[in-house]
Amino acid sequence: LAHPLDKDRMALEQMAGLRQIFQKSVVARRDLPQGVLLRAEDLTVKKPGTGIPAGEFKRVVGARLLRDGKKDQLLAPSDIEFSGEPLEKP
Repeated sequence: LAHPLDKDRMALEQMAGLRQIFQKSVVARRDLPQGVLLRAEDLTVKKPGTGIPAGEFKRVVGARLLRDGKKDQLLAPSDIEFSGEPLEKP
């Protein structure tokens, strides 16, 4: 009691690197040309979690690809545009 620890905060800080390794990201299921409107069939999720988080999958469907995408390549927020707006502003 004299030395309280915030175990949740400690776990978040110490496990951040592992979390990225074990979480998943949105990737191209096949080679995709620049400008294509992404369909669910074009995408899948794979490890590591260093790209667009898998939880954003539905948001990515219907977006336009701003560069060529290779099979199994992670998609970055800067690679995606929908309604004229990038997923992530630079």
